[in-house]
Amino acid sequence: MQKDPTNPPNLRLTVAGNKPITGEIRNNGYAPTFFLAEELTVKLAGGLLQENYFLKQFNFHFGCNDTVGSEHTIDGNTYPIELHMVFWDNTNYATYELAAQGEDGLAAVAVLYELPMANISATPANNALEKIARLLNNVVEENSNYVVTQSEGLHIEDLAPLLVSPDVADRFYKYKGSLTTPGCYESVTWFVMNNHPQITEQEIMAFRNLKSSKAHAQGPNVGRMCNNFRNVMPLNGRQIHSNIVLE
Repeated sequence: MQKDPTNPPNLRLTVAGNKPITGEIRNNGYAPTFFLAEELTVKLAGGLLQENYFLKQFNFHFGCNDTVGSEHTIDGNTYPIELHMVFWDNTNYATYELAAQGEDGLAAVAVLYELPMANISATPANNALEKIARLLNNVVEENSNYVVTQSEGLHIEDLAPLLVSPDVADRFYKYKGSLTTPGCYESVTWFVMNNHPQITEQEIMAFRNLKSSKAHAQGPNVGRMCNNFRNVMPLNGRQIHSNIVLE
């Protein structure tokens, strides 16, 4: 692991007006995906990004059981579910589509969630995950969608709380790579967060109940979206940077 010699500053997520997000959640057969209705409302900055990046969509990858699910590993550890927040460079590109095909046009934040450990007091509930789990009941069928309004009260910042906390430093790994869903554009600066918010069994079951003909579930899980993750890929010479200081 190579530490970034310039000690990259913290990432920061800001939401215009601190309002709940609006948009559409879709079961596209690959991953439950939320597309924002309002452009340029959720901004990512810092982490040595040269421009401000704005959120286009976010999606989830997860396993059929708790031992697999994440597309990234940390110290060889996998996690049952992983969030990808995909941002685009609005300064150098006129549209998301152009940014996806351009150099350094996209930035993605990966958050790896974990289940509470046995006999350990649970942390406070993640309201955003609770609300998303409820929203998924509207898109169980493949190719279905559901319009999310502000009345749903979904705050994107709650999915990665350290990205908006001014008094707690976030810790992440950073590398250049590609999207892991169709398109697979190699224009992405990835940030894999080192903190792991908790998700409950009840919440993760809402993801596993989604139907799909495209995921890689087998046996009794055939027809379900679970195991919709890409296997860990070789680095192929890519360098991984980190702002984690080893003591």
